Amino acid sequence: MSAEQSQEGVSKHDGEFVEISISTLSGSFPTAGFNRIPAHQKLEVELATARHQLEIKDVSGWVATVREQAGTRELDVDKSYLENGLAGRIALHWGPRELVEISVETPEGSFPTEGFNRVSADQKIELELATAKHQLELKDTHGWVATAEGPAGKRELDIDKTYRENGLSGRVHIHWGPAHSVEVSIATTAGFFPTEGFNRVPADQKVEVELGKAKHELKIKDTAGWIATVIGPAGKRELDPSKSYTENNLSGKVEIDWGPKEGGGG
Repeated sequence: MSAEQSQEGVSKHDGEFVEISISTLSGSFPTAGFNRIPAHQKLEVELATARHQLEIKDVSGWVATVREQAGTRELDVDKSYLENGLAGRIALHWGPRELVEISVETPEGSFPTEGFNRVSADQKIELELATAKHQLELKDTHGWVATAEGPAGKRELDIDKTYRENGLSGRVHIHWGPAHSVEVSIATTAGFFPTEGFNRVPADQKVEVELGKAKHELKIKDTAGWIATVIGPAGKRELDPSKSYTENNLSGKVEIDWGPKEGGGG
Protein backbone atom coordinates (compact mmCIF):
# COMPACT_ATOMS: atom_id res chain seq x y z
CA MET A 1 0.00 0.00 0.00
CA SER A 2 1.37 3.43 -0.99
CA ALA A 3 1.66 6.34 1.44
CA GLU A 4 -1.12 8.04 -0.50
CA GLN A 5 -3.43 5.01 -0.16
CA SER A 6 -2.59 4.67 3.56
CA GLN A 7 -3.42 8.33 4.16
CA GLU A 8 -6.64 7.90 2.20
CA GLY A 9 -7.61 4.97 4.43
CA VAL A 10 -7.06 7.01 7.63
CA SER A 11 -8.96 9.96 6.21
CA LYS A 12 -11.85 7.68 5.29
CA HIS A 13 -12.33 6.72 8.96
CA ASP A 14 -11.60 10.16 10.44
CA GLY A 15 -15.31 10.96 10.59
CA GLU A 16 -16.26 7.69 12.30
CA PHE A 17 -16.85 7.61 16.05
CA VAL A 18 -17.74 5.06 18.69
CA GLU A 19 -19.36 5.56 22.09
CA ILE A 20 -17.45 3.84 24.86
CA SER A 21 -18.06 2.96 28.51
CA ILE A 22 -15.51 0.99 30.55
CA SER A 23 -16.51 -1.13 33.54
CA THR A 24 -13.79 -2.08 36.06
CA LEU A 25 -13.54 -3.43 39.62
CA SER A 26 -12.91 0.16 40.76
CA GLY A 27 -15.89 1.69 39.03
CA SER A 28 -17.04 2.81 35.61
CA PHE A 29 -15.58 5.37 33.22
CA PRO A 30 -17.28 7.62 32.51
CA THR A 31 -19.33 7.51 35.72
CA ALA A 32 -22.51 7.68 33.66
CA GLY A 33 -23.19 7.36 29.95
CA PHE A 34 -20.56 7.00 27.23
CA ASN A 35 -17.55 8.86 25.83
CA ARG A 36 -17.56 9.62 22.08
CA ILE A 37 -14.13 8.98 20.56
CA PRO A 38 -12.63 8.34 17.09
CA ALA A 39 -13.13 4.78 15.86
CA HIS A 40 -9.53 4.66 14.59
CA GLN A 41 -8.12 5.35 18.08
CA LYS A 42 -6.39 2.48 19.87
CA LEU A 43 -8.28 1.00 22.82
CA GLU A 44 -5.29 1.47 25.11
CA VAL A 45 -5.73 5.26 24.99
CA GLU A 46 -9.17 5.24 26.62
CA LEU A 47 -8.12 2.49 29.05
CA ALA A 48 -5.18 4.65 30.20
CA THR A 49 -7.59 7.55 30.80
CA ALA A 50 -9.91 5.26 32.76
CA ARG A 51 -7.01 4.01 34.87
CA HIS A 52 -6.00 7.59 35.71
CA GLN A 53 -9.53 8.79 36.50
CA LEU A 54 -10.36 5.75 38.64
CA GLU A 55 -6.94 5.79 40.32
CA ILE A 56 -6.24 2.14 39.53
CA LYS A 57 -2.73 1.20 40.66
CA ASP A 58 -2.05 -2.16 39.07
CA VAL A 59 -3.53 -3.39 35.79
CA SER A 60 -0.93 -6.06 35.04
CA GLY A 61 -2.62 -9.09 33.56
CA TRP A 62 -5.86 -7.21 32.89
CA VAL A 63 -7.83 -7.87 29.71
CA ALA A 64 -10.52 -5.89 27.90
CA THR A 65 -13.58 -7.83 26.78
CA VAL A 66 -16.93 -7.17 25.15
CA ARG A 67 -20.07 -9.29 25.38
CA GLU A 68 -21.60 -10.32 22.08
CA GLN A 69 -24.31 -12.75 20.98
CA ALA A 70 -21.69 -15.45 20.53
CA GLY A 71 -20.29 -14.85 24.03
CA THR A 72 -17.50 -12.80 25.59
CA ARG A 73 -14.70 -11.78 23.24
CA GLU A 74 -11.25 -10.57 24.30
CA LEU A 75 -10.03 -7.43 22.53
CA ASP A 76 -6.58 -6.38 21.31
CA VAL A 77 -5.94 -3.12 23.15
CA ASP A 78 -3.00 -2.29 20.87
CA LYS A 79 -5.43 -2.02 17.96
CA SER A 80 -8.19 0.45 17.14
CA TYR A 81 -11.91 -0.03 17.64
CA LEU A 82 -12.25 -0.52 13.88
CA GLU A 83 -9.51 -3.14 13.82
CA ASN A 84 -11.28 -4.93 16.69
CA GLY A 85 -14.50 -4.95 14.67
CA LEU A 86 -16.28 -2.57 17.03
CA ALA A 87 -18.81 0.08 16.06
CA GLY A 88 -21.61 2.13 17.58
CA ARG A 89 -22.14 1.99 21.36
CA ILE A 90 -19.77 -0.36 23.20
CA ALA A 91 -19.68 -1.45 26.85
CA LEU A 92 -16.17 -2.71 27.63
CA HIS A 93 -15.27 -4.81 30.66
CA TRP A 94 -11.68 -4.34 31.82
CA GLY A 95 -10.16 -6.36 34.64
CA PRO A 96 -8.23 -9.47 35.67
CA ARG A 97 -8.51 -12.40 33.31
CA GLU A 98 -10.48 -14.44 35.85
CA LEU A 99 -12.83 -13.11 38.52
CA VAL A 100 -14.73 -14.56 41.45
CA GLU A 101 -17.86 -13.17 43.12
CA ILE A 102 -17.51 -12.95 46.89
CA SER A 103 -19.82 -12.41 49.84
CA VAL A 104 -18.49 -12.49 53.41
CA GLU A 105 -20.82 -13.45 56.26
CA THR A 106 -19.78 -12.57 59.83
CA PRO A 107 -21.52 -12.61 63.24
CA GLU A 108 -21.97 -8.83 62.84
CA GLY A 109 -23.42 -8.78 59.34
CA SER A 110 -22.60 -9.44 55.70
CA PHE A 111 -20.26 -7.69 53.27
CA PRO A 112 -21.45 -6.46 50.90
CA THR A 113 -24.86 -5.89 52.48
CA GLU A 114 -26.50 -7.39 49.41
CA GLY A 115 -25.16 -9.37 46.50
CA PHE A 116 -21.50 -10.02 45.77
CA ASN A 117 -18.23 -8.20 45.09
CA ARG A 118 -16.28 -9.14 41.96
CA VAL A 119 -12.56 -9.55 42.67
CA SER A 120 -9.57 -11.11 40.97
CA ALA A 121 -9.19 -14.86 41.38
CA ASP A 122 -5.50 -14.13 42.02
CA GLN A 123 -6.20 -11.80 44.95
CA LYS A 124 -5.48 -13.03 48.47
CA ILE A 125 -8.59 -13.74 50.53
CA GLU A 126 -7.26 -11.66 53.42
CA LEU A 127 -7.71 -8.44 51.39
CA GLU A 128 -11.50 -8.81 51.11
CA LEU A 129 -11.71 -9.86 54.77
CA ALA A 130 -9.82 -6.70 55.76
CA THR A 131 -12.31 -4.61 53.77
CA ALA A 132 -15.21 -6.44 55.43
CA LYS A 133 -13.69 -5.79 58.87
CA HIS A 134 -13.42 -2.07 58.12
CA GLN A 135 -16.89 -1.71 56.59
CA LEU A 136 -18.62 -3.70 59.36
CA GLU A 137 -16.52 -2.00 62.06
CA LEU A 138 -15.39 -5.30 63.54
CA LYS A 139 -13.14 -4.70 66.53
CA ASP A 140 -11.49 -8.04 67.23
CA THR A 141 -11.14 -10.79 64.64
CA HIS A 142 -8.24 -12.56 66.37
CA GLY A 143 -8.67 -16.29 66.10
CA TRP A 144 -11.34 -16.04 63.41
CA VAL A 145 -11.39 -18.54 60.56
CA ALA A 146 -12.80 -18.31 57.04
CA THR A 147 -14.74 -21.27 55.68
CA ALA A 148 -16.64 -22.09 52.51
CA GLU A 149 -19.02 -24.84 51.49
CA GLY A 150 -17.77 -27.25 48.83
CA PRO A 151 -18.89 -30.54 47.29
CA ALA A 152 -17.33 -32.38 50.23
CA GLY A 153 -18.84 -30.05 52.82
CA LYS A 154 -17.49 -27.11 54.79
CA ARG A 155 -13.74 -26.51 54.67
CA GLU A 156 -11.39 -23.95 56.17
CA LEU A 157 -9.63 -21.54 53.81
CA ASP A 158 -6.05 -20.31 53.85
CA ILE A 159 -6.57 -16.54 53.78
CA ASP A 160 -2.88 -15.89 53.03
CA LYS A 161 -3.44 -17.53 49.64
CA THR A 162 -5.51 -16.50 46.63
CA TYR A 163 -9.00 -17.68 45.72
CA ARG A 164 -7.45 -19.70 42.91
CA GLU A 165 -4.92 -21.33 45.26
CA ASN A 166 -7.82 -22.21 47.59
CA GLY A 167 -9.59 -23.90 44.68
CA LEU A 168 -12.39 -21.33 44.63
CA SER A 169 -14.15 -20.08 41.51
CA GLY A 170 -17.42 -18.55 40.39
CA ARG A 171 -19.71 -17.37 43.20
CA VAL A 172 -18.34 -17.94 46.72
CA HIS A 173 -20.05 -17.49 50.12
CA ILE A 174 -17.37 -17.10 52.81
CA HIS A 175 -18.28 -17.57 56.48
CA TRP A 176 -15.83 -15.64 58.66
CA GLY A 177 -15.98 -15.81 62.43
CA PRO A 178 -14.63 -17.43 65.58
CA ALA A 179 -13.22 -20.92 65.13
CA HIS A 180 -16.01 -22.29 67.33
CA SER A 181 -19.43 -20.88 66.54
CA VAL A 182 -23.11 -21.76 66.67
CA GLU A 183 -26.05 -20.83 64.45
CA VAL A 184 -28.87 -19.26 66.43
CA SER A 185 -32.55 -18.60 65.77
CA ILE A 186 -34.80 -17.01 68.40
CA ALA A 187 -38.59 -17.45 68.42
CA THR A 188 -40.66 -15.03 70.51
CA THR A 189 -44.33 -14.08 70.78
CA ALA A 190 -43.40 -10.95 68.77
CA GLY A 191 -41.75 -12.80 65.89
CA PHE A 192 -38.51 -14.44 64.87
CA PHE A 193 -34.92 -13.18 64.98
CA PRO A 194 -33.52 -13.28 62.43
CA THR A 195 -36.67 -13.17 60.28
CA GLU A 196 -35.39 -16.13 58.26
CA GLY A 197 -32.59 -18.60 58.83
CA PHE A 198 -29.95 -18.35 61.57
CA ASN A 199 -27.29 -15.95 62.85
CA ARG A 200 -23.78 -17.33 63.27
CA VAL A 201 -22.27 -16.25 66.61
CA PRO A 202 -19.26 -17.26 68.74
CA ALA A 203 -19.91 -20.34 70.87
CA ASP A 204 -18.27 -18.57 73.82
CA GLN A 205 -20.63 -15.57 73.56
CA LYS A 206 -23.26 -15.19 76.27
CA VAL A 207 -26.79 -16.12 75.19
CA GLU A 208 -28.08 -12.80 76.54
CA VAL A 209 -26.21 -10.88 73.81
CA GLU A 210 -28.32 -12.34 71.01
CA LEU A 211 -31.47 -12.05 73.12
CA GLY A 212 -30.73 -8.34 73.50
CA LYS A 213 -30.47 -7.98 69.72
CA ALA A 214 -33.77 -9.83 69.26
CA LYS A 215 -35.47 -7.53 71.79
CA HIS A 216 -34.23 -4.46 69.90
CA GLU A 217 -35.02 -5.72 66.39
CA LEU A 218 -38.48 -7.01 67.30
CA LYS A 219 -39.22 -3.87 69.37
CA ILE A 220 -40.17 -5.85 72.47
CA LYS A 221 -40.82 -3.47 75.36
CA ASP A 222 -40.86 -5.70 78.43
CA THR A 223 -39.06 -9.03 78.83
CA ALA A 224 -39.20 -9.16 82.63
CA GLY A 225 -39.78 -12.73 83.72
CA TRP A 226 -39.03 -14.16 80.28
CA ILE A 227 -37.08 -17.40 79.98
CA ALA A 228 -35.06 -18.90 77.14
CA THR A 229 -35.53 -22.59 76.41
CA VAL A 230 -34.43 -25.17 73.85
CA ILE A 231 -35.76 -28.59 72.94
CA GLY A 232 -33.18 -31.34 73.44
CA PRO A 233 -33.14 -35.14 73.39
CA ALA A 234 -34.47 -35.13 76.96
CA GLY A 235 -37.14 -32.54 76.21
CA LYS A 236 -37.38 -28.82 76.90
CA ARG A 237 -34.77 -27.25 79.16
CA GLU A 238 -34.20 -23.73 80.40
CA LEU A 239 -31.00 -21.84 79.50
CA ASP A 240 -28.91 -19.51 81.61
CA PRO A 241 -28.64 -16.36 79.41
CA SER A 242 -25.74 -15.05 81.51
CA LYS A 243 -23.64 -18.01 80.33
CA SER A 244 -22.26 -18.86 76.89
CA TYR A 245 -23.65 -21.36 74.42
CA THR A 246 -20.77 -23.68 75.28
CA GLU A 247 -21.52 -23.38 78.99
CA ASN A 248 -25.17 -24.13 78.19
CA ASN A 249 -24.02 -27.25 76.31
CA LEU A 250 -25.25 -25.91 72.96
CA SER A 251 -23.64 -26.50 69.59
CA GLY A 252 -24.45 -26.50 65.88
CA LYS A 253 -27.88 -25.05 65.07
CA VAL A 254 -29.70 -23.71 68.11
CA GLU A 255 -33.40 -22.82 68.08
CA ILE A 256 -34.25 -20.79 71.18
CA ASP A 257 -37.80 -20.14 72.42
CA TRP A 258 -37.88 -16.95 74.44
CA GLY A 259 -40.95 -15.71 76.25
CA PRO A 260 -42.90 -15.46 79.53
CA LYS A 261 -42.76 -18.56 81.71
CA GLU A 262 -46.53 -18.71 82.02
CA GLY A 263 -47.44 -17.41 78.53
CA GLY A 264 -48.41 -13.80 77.78
CA GLY A 265 -47.40 -11.28 75.13
CA GLY A 266 -44.26 -9.39 74.14
